Amino acid sequence: MICSHQGCQVAPKMRAEFKELLASGATDDAILKRFVGEYGTGALADKSAVPAGTFALFVPFAVLFVTIPALVLVLRRRKRRSASANT
Repeated sequence: MICSHQGCQVAPKMRAEFKELLASGATDDAILKRFVGEYGTGALADKSAVPAGTFALFVPFAVLFVTIPALVLVLRRRKRRSASANT
């Protein structure tokens, strides 16, 4: 129950409702069904998992670590082929 915008009024309400449901002995399935019914499937989203922004930060570095060695290998092979063709 993490909200992405400042001053959210829904998240505190959801937390209080969740605590009440737990205290009353509601099952996990009953709590999930109630939250989905009241707040929609967005209530099930785990925003504390890896955010897309964090993933996007690592993609350029991953591309560099893959493409630079591949480029070096391709250039070395071309150089060898051109050197052997000239002799």
